Amino acid sequence: MPTAILLPPEIWDLVAATTNSNDLANLRLTNKTMNNAATRPFGLARLTNRRFIISPFSLKGLVELTAHPVLGRCLKSVSVGTYRISAEFRGCPEGSEDTQYDAAHHASATQSRFEKADLHIQLLIEALTNLKAHGGRVVLGLFDDVVEDRFLRSENPPRRNGRLDGHLVRHVHRRAYGFGELYGDLDLSIVGSRQPKLTLEALGIAMHSSGRNGDGLLFDFGRGHGEATPIAWDSGFNQVVRLLVLSDHTLMPAID
Repeated sequence: MPTAILLPPEIWDLVAATTNSNDLANLRLTNKTMNNAATRPFGLARLTNRRFIISPFSLKGLVELTAHPVLGRCLKSVSVGTYRISAEFRGCPEGSEDTQYDAAHHASATQSRFEKADLHIQLLIEALTNLKAHGGRVVLGLFDDVVEDRFLRSENPPRRNGRLDGHLVRHVHRRAYGFGELYGDLDLSIVGSRQPKLTLEALGIAMHSSGRNGDGLLFDFGRGHGEATPIAWDSGFNQVVRLLVLSDHTLMPAID
């Protein structure tokens, strides 16, 4: 008796191409034939523009993604977060009655050890080397893990957990891959600090060491939720980097 599995691969490619993007992940789990047919459409639908943070879990995920022979070729942009847990939490002893304090200390210790050993740079080099092998066009960049929604005084600011979240500003977390694993429910607008210079430096070293400069740089520091515009290498890159390193948070949304 004929079965669906015996249909030509072209038919399964057509099925995958017309499947809702939310169902492609499940389609890949059906069997090997469907996995082969659905993997590239899944990558193009869900993995073209990805964000990561400075953590072992997140950047190992980036390496695994870029190493994949199909999904790695679907990437169009890779951005790394600018935030770190503030230094004041690194020396805090665990075991306090404040669970948020303990969580911040644990995340800070994990992140600090990882970064001081330059392991984040090693993983970035490995990921960019993988991308170089694929040969596609990929934009590299930075993004702020926390952005601000601003409101006019005449507007009613949104409520969060039943409380006003501020008269003029609400902080919004952009949860990149690995955010929950490292930060959990921590509020980075309180326990975090913005360190774009460190992230840019790590990316610069990784680009130089891997020989993969990317096809422009993406600076996503806007307070809104729109897509940032990549900056090409020939569009005043040195001036942009100088602005990035020397400016404070309030200046950067102009690059949006």
